Amino acid sequence: MENVSTLSILDVDLEAAQSHALESRPEVRQARLNVKQAELDRRLTKADRIPEVSAAVSYTSNFNMSVLPTNLATAAVQVKWEPFDWGRRSREMASKTRTVEQAHLAVREAEDRAVVDINARFRALGEKRALLRVAEMAQGAAREKVRVKTNQYQVQAAMLNDVLQLRAELAGSDDRYQQALLAFWTAKADFELAIGEEVIR
Repeated sequence: MENVSTLSILDVDLEAAQSHALESRPEVRQARLNVKQAELDRRLTKADRIPEVSAAVSYTSNFNMSVLPTNLATAAVQVKWEPFDWGRRSREMASKTRTVEQAHLAVREAEDRAVVDINARFRALGEKRALLRVAEMAQGAAREKVRVKTNQYQVQAAMLNDVLQLRAELAGSDDRYQQALLAFWTAKADFELAIGEEVIR
């Protein structure tokens, strides 16, 4: 287990965490796939404007039939095109273009939400680290008070009641430290989960 006193929130590269989150978060990937799908749909609609041209060639040899020619070759070209669509294809193309633009905006929104989430969790992690440091210092101060008061009691310069009261305060300080430690590790796990790393809980 890592020693919390050696951990520093400054060790986390926020920009790298944001870029990693933008590549690994499922909602951002889903939005990017929606953009690709919308672009393919637009290309398919655009391809409907191109005339369909088909060519066919056949060659037939008729043996033992004197009525028909012995060799028959045919060639055919078929063009299918709708030149007058009364603006239907233009409207479809405009609709597909708007769909692509909306998909791009959805990607931007998903990325922005991911960055906001990462930043909020990063700030929460910093706050929890600061609260943990405060609890650690309060715990150290309480231990020192107990040590001093215990030494005074041993030389009969303090009463037992004072020592017991300080030990109760130390127990409360230990509890607050444990709660701060739990809050810190929870915030760290939430931050790692937000950037797309797997956290084993």
